[in-house]
Formats: sequence, C-alpha cells, structure tokens
Amino acid sequence: TNRSYSRNHQDVGVVFATIVNFNEFYDEMYEGGREYLRVLNELVSDYEVMLSDPRFKDVEKIKTISSSFMAAAGLNEESR
Repeated sequence: TNRSYSRNHQDVGVVFATIVNFNEFYDEMYEGGREYLRVLNELVSDYEVMLSDPRFKDVEKIKTISSSFMAAAGLNEESR
C-alpha cells in the first residue's frame, strides 16, 4: 500500500509531560517498586481525568511511555 505513516497538520499543539529523573527516584527495594508505580499511575490517571473535562475536548492523549505523557490538540479536523 502507498499509505503514509505521517501527515502534515497546521495549527497543532503537542505537549510532553515527563517526570524528570523518575528512574533515579524509582527504588525496587521499597515495597518492590510498587509504591512508585502506584504514584506514577495516579499521575497519569489525573492527566486523563483532566482531559475528560469538556474544556479540553480537542486535546487527545497520544501515548504514555514510562514517566512521559504525550498529548496533542488540533489533530481532529472535524473539531476545528
């Protein structure tokens, strides 16, 4: 197929939110690391709850990798 993996968009905003040095903060010795993962999961969940607010209807979560969260606004042409 000749489908492109990427497309160009104008007027798009992208945000990357990262907990700096999370790997240094994470400690397997403390409860097997479960408490750190619980806190990380809680933070990501808070972002997702915030994005469910109607004020942020045009912002969509793209990806979460480790301690980084990526979201973008302006990708959905129908909501412009």
